[in-house]
This record gives sequence, C-alpha cells and structure tokens, in this order.
Amino acid sequence: MSIINLVLRFAAVLALSLSLLAPSPLLAGDAPVFESLSVLNTQAPGQTGLEWNADVASDGKGKWLAVWHSTNTLGDKIGRDWDILVAGSTDAGMTWSAPRPLNSNAAKDSGNDRSPVVMSAGKGAWLALWTSADSLGGTIALDWDILWARSEDGGETWSAPRPLNGNAATDWGDDEDARLDTDGSGNWVAVWSSSDTLGNTIGGDGDILVARSGDGGKSWGPPSALNINAREDSGYDLSPSVASDGSDNWVAVWSSGESLGGLIGLDRDILVSRSGDGGDTWSAPAALNTNAGKDSRSDWSPSVAADAEGAWVVIWSSSDTFDGKLGMDRDIMVTRSTDAGAVWSDPEPLNFNADNDLREDSS
Repeated sequence: MSIINLVLRFAAVLALSLSLLAPSPLLAGDAPVFESLSVLNTQAPGQTGLEWNADVASDGKGKWLAVWHSTNTLGDKIGRDWDILVAGSTDAGMTWSAPRPLNSNAAKDSGNDRSPVVMSAGKGAWLALWTSADSLGGTIALDWDILWARSEDGGETWSAPRPLNGNAATDWGDDEDARLDTDGSGNWVAVWSSSDTLGNTIGGDGDILVARSGDGGKSWGPPSALNINAREDSGYDLSPSVASDGSDNWVAVWSSGESLGGLIGLDRDILVSRSGDGGDTWSAPAALNTNAGKDSRSDWSPSVAADAEGAWVVIWSSSDTFDGKLGMDRDIMVTRSTDAGAVWSDPEPLNFNADNDLREDSS
C-alpha cells in the first residue's frame, strides 16, 4: 500500500472518530443557549502559571469577584509560590478585570497559599478565606493555617492577611478546606478541617473546627470543635460545608470515616450537625445519607445550601451502588430537608444517567 493511501486511510479513520466523539446537534428547546467561552485569567504574552481551585461570588447588585490560587508571577510582580489571585466583573461576568494578588504579601512571601473562598459582606465589603503555609513574617507557625482578608472597596484592595484560627501562633496541626457563610445580618460562621488538638482538648485525628464573627467578619472568635465528639472519635473528618437560612438556623455537613459508636459503618459517610443559636452550639453529629448504616463505599465532598423559605439541599459525590441500583463509579447524590436539617430525604442521584454511566462524577 502506498504512503498516499496510508495517509488517506488514516485521515478517514480520524474523521470518523472525531464525528463519533462530537456531541449531537441540539434541537430547538433542548437546552438553553450560553455565551461562548472566554478566559477569565487573562495573561500578558509570555506569562505562564498554573491556575487552580476557583471560587466566584456576587454581591447581588452587579458586582462579581472570582478568586483562585496560582503560580503566575504576573510579570515578575509577585513570587513563584502559590498565591491567591482575584478578578472582578461589573457586567454579569461578560468581561473581567486583569488578575491581581489578593494576599497583599504576595511579592515577598514564600509559603504557598491555596483553596480560597470569597463572599460579599454587603455595602462594597468582601471577605476571603484560604489555606496558607506562610508564617506571616514569623508571627505564626509553618503548619497550614486559615488566613483571611477583607476588602472595603469592592475587591480593589485587601487588608493584610491574618490568621482566622486564633491559635495559629502555637498550634501544630494543619488547618485547611475552609468554608463560610453569613446570615446577612452581620453574623458569619467559618468551618474547616484540622488535625490540631486545640491544646490536647480534642483528638489528633482530623476534626471540624468552627469560628464565629458577629461584626460582619471584621473580627473572629477562637476556634472550637464543631463535631462535639471530637475528644473521643477516631475517624477523620474532612471537607466541611456550612450554610445559614438567614435566621438563627445553621447546618454543617462533612465527610467522615467515624462510625459514631458503631451506629454506621467505617466507610466514609456524610455527617450533619445543626445549630439553632447562630452557630454558638451544635448538635451531635448524625448521618445525613440515610443508607449510612448499611453502605460500604465512600461518600465525599458535600456542599449545603439553604433558602429563606425553609428548604435545605445537600449534594455530594458517592461511590455507593445503593443496593445495586447504581454503578460502582462515583455519582452526585442529592438530599433535601424542610425542617432545618432535622430529617433528610433518602439520597437520589442528581446526575440522571447514574444507573448506566461508567465514569467518575465528583467535586
């Protein structure tokens, strides 16, 4: 067979393969029409860097902020360690400002900053949290801590990073995966996972810590264990999420390997705890996924949200088959509550192809 024939045959096979991989044309009414894709982290020619773990939020009045961690030096204006970048939009996300460092020490710090979250605090104020291994000039330890910064001008400038976990100068355990929410009335709750013992008052396994602010996120109380079994439990608690319904009701969820005294299995399940006093005290952890007593596969990375009408929704990634109804790949599960998290519906797959798909759904 000639070289030309080989090339033509290869081209035909390649064309057929691409046509099989391409999505089918949408018919009218099949799906909404979206704007074309664009790049948010616009870089000058020659600039390179890895961009990771983006989060985005709105103030409800036309301002949007996106944050992420990056190794981009922004034209050698900041270091090559991981720093937190921020960009803003005032036209519903159509266009974005050039990325700039959110952690104001980015030009001189050497510890990596990662996994940021951002929320509007109202009246042009914004609050950001992230995980950092920087010592802030030797004022805190070199373990991972939760840092925070505040902006009063719509995200244009930010306060110097400060530790949110008030024990950062003396603790030795790593603090990471911070999440936060507000009730809209100046009360904020931040949660994160930590391997610190809080001065040997809890175990050294991973537990969920919580801190509160009553002044719009301008100052924070000391960290405490949200999972009130933290002294005696042995399962690692990870990936928390927290939400408020706009009043005193708060719900926190996380992934845990704890068996709750043998009530559930040793696989990872989703635990839930509730507060009816603005996050001051929390109920004992309980299994949110109602199959926790009999399932044998892992549940990961939950996220909780609430509205002002009494509805609560949690989604997470699960590799359980639900008695053979689903495959052994990871799928996205969803459950609902209408009583501030006291009772939850049985988990159902959010991705409707969960009974026959073969690939992983996560995060």
